[in-house]
Amino acid sequence: MYFTCQISEVFQLLNATCVQYSECRTSNEVVND
Repeated sequence: MYFTCQISEVFQLLNATCVQYSECRTSNEVVND
């Protein structure tokens, strides 16, 4: 499972790491659990 870029600001730290993964960019449009 991977984290989505579109998440609460609380997970802003994870968001930065999420940007690293191109998969996250694709999941950015699709919000998955």
